Amino acid sequence: MTADGHAPFAATSSASKIALLPTRELVYPVAGTSLVAVGGRFYLGHTSEVNALCVGRALCASATRSSPPELHVWSPATLGTLASLSHPEARGAVGALALSPADGELLLALEAQSAARLVLWRWRAGECIAHVRAHDDPGRVALFLSPADGTCRIASASDTSLKFWAVASGGAGEFTFLQPAEAEAAAGAAATTCAVDLGGGGNYGEQSAIQNLCGDAGGCVTGAADGALAAYAVLGGKLLRRQPAHHGPVRALCACGGDGRARFVSGGADGRVRLWDGALGPLTSVN
Repeated sequence: MTADGHAPFAATSSASKIALLPTRELVYPVAGTSLVAVGGRFYLGHTSEVNALCVGRALCASATRSSPPELHVWSPATLGTLASLSHPEARGAVGALALSPADGELLLALEAQSAARLVLWRWRAGECIAHVRAHDDPGRVALFLSPADGTCRIASASDTSLKFWAVASGGAGEFTFLQPAEAEAAAGAAATTCAVDLGGGGNYGEQSAIQNLCGDAGGCVTGAADGALAAYAVLGGKLLRRQPAHHGPVRALCACGGDGRARFVSGGADGRVRLWDGALGPLTSVN
């Protein structure tokens, strides 16, 4: 896994609902209101409390806690709404959003209630191009994994499962979230998707709820409520390493680098910020 070429905001999904723009402005929902703060300015497009937020290189997307949710893509420069999206089957709050890191043209939304659906939008056209029931319990975080082979890959997580998806084009603008057996039949091992049971099944042991994701098509690092970081291979979902990192939940996680060597930064409820190498070996810690 490398972080080369990926800005932290484009390769991270966090339950903390705070992000950093390339302009160095912080973007975050104002608790209990319909406002989204952008530095010292505010996006005013919503009418109810904002529950999910993500940013791209020149875009923001946000969604409300209401049912059905308000799902907007907007400009942080002008604070103008670029798209207002709705799905006829929307049942409740969106728990996580992600914009495709390469161009921002695709928007991913993960529902925050039981039987959570994962929905993929071509937002400029207002078109839902794929959706799937992703988790039995409420969704927490979702992330585009930058493709290494032209395949659109996605990670999503709930309290009890982490899943890696491949998205296939069926022609005529139709897309499908491939289940594991379908992915193998469609394109062999290179497109395999998988699910990781965080509730104690398989060889993973019981793990705590995921709070953050970051990574690319080669691998994914998670930050959990028990303060641990974990690295997984996207193809096959193998747990590569689990590393105790913080006393209390991991509140923030991002990939950084740019010199060809992967590094990760985590921030915890214990007030510590820690730097890790690509194998989750500790490099430094700041209190």
